[in-house]
Amino acid sequence: MTDGSLIDLREHRRFVVAGVDYRSTINSIAQLTREFSIHFGDGATGTGSAPRGETLSCYESRVLNVPPDRVIRQLEADAITGSELSQLEFDRYLENRIREFGPENVYSLSCAFFEAGLASSRQTAGRSNRRLPAYCLNILNGGFHAYTNPVLSDFHEFLLVPGHGDLSRLLEDHRTIQEHVRQHLATRPTTMVNGNVVHVLGKNGNRDSIAFIKELLSELGLTNDYGLMIDAAASGLRDGSGYALQLAEQRTFSRPEFLDYWRDIQDEFSLDVIEDPFAESDQDNWRRLVEHSAQGSIFGDDIHSGDPVRIRELLAGGCMTGIVLKPDQAGTMSRTMDAIHAAQQQDAPIILSHRSISTDSLELAHLLVEFDIGYAKFGPLDTDYSAILKMNEVLRMSQPSTATAAKARQSDHAGL
Repeated sequence: MTDGSLIDLREHRRFVVAGVDYRSTINSIAQLTREFSIHFGDGATGTGSAPRGETLSCYESRVLNVPPDRVIRQLEADAITGSELSQLEFDRYLENRIREFGPENVYSLSCAFFEAGLASSRQTAGRSNRRLPAYCLNILNGGFHAYTNPVLSDFHEFLLVPGHGDLSRLLEDHRTIQEHVRQHLATRPTTMVNGNVVHVLGKNGNRDSIAFIKELLSELGLTNDYGLMIDAAASGLRDGSGYALQLAEQRTFSRPEFLDYWRDIQDEFSLDVIEDPFAESDQDNWRRLVEHSAQGSIFGDDIHSGDPVRIRELLAGGCMTGIVLKPDQAGTMSRTMDAIHAAQQQDAPIILSHRSISTDSLELAHLLVEFDIGYAKFGPLDTDYSAILKMNEVLRMSQPSTATAAKARQSDHAGL
């Protein structure tokens, strides 16, 4: 689907909402969640369910546990069922009801409408010859919610950003890297953080985790193939007027000290991407780190939380050079598409991201392909199978089936 036809689907194409229902499904941490289905008059159906983050930005709506049957009754009372609506019209209705419906139900319903619209437009298969996104590989996890390859660190994620587009090679490298990581971690001492066993990599604070990955890449001969990305999630580190790094660093930084801390790390390790190095309100530090990081990119996540207006202002103001986008933070698919456009209009790279508690909904895969987004942050691949489901959907959409390819060859041969 071209960019223009996505806009057409959002704003101009209208669909009759024949019915809405819901069921229970299971999320990536084996908890029951809810999934909505929307049925169009032409027979198309779409489903949607909402992920959850273990940490929330200051801009993010808090979860309200609104029963789904109450939401459906209100949709019927407001004559949404039976109406003909565009995605934009439906999402505006949902946004006006967010206090009553709750953000999870709003996002799930918006996704279901989006998926039904794609199905109705027959746009979810056969999208051949599309560029595959580069998948950022989750290697180490820290903070207070570290489960896969857990290490003592104040920062949430340490990821590798591939400098190539070879998926087969990426998966092989991922297996090799993970095998070596586990072998090395098995030799390290452990401690407890928030009830989880984590590995202690040394006595130099968060630098130990960075040095660990850098040394591993060198050992495997992959230094030139992957860049290093850190998700600092620093909104959760803010402590009064400064920052408290309670785990690996065990000290508090003033705002100027924390800026110097990041400058020193950038100078020492030449990080490719730092995500959320400061809290949302600390825009002066964001801007100063961007100015310092000529060789690296400063990506915003919580600081914009999917708001298109904030994305434009922060990019134009030099507070970040790219965005990590979590569609559920934007709230609806219309606002997600606006957020993507806001970044693409300023040529800012986008990393489309899952949440820490995910579902098997496929809207992320569809957005990746339809908007030709360059990077995806799913995973960890070997412990979160919902990431594999999304990656498989990208593959289905990005390459022709063997039957389609055979027909194309026959057609080319007939034309000779």
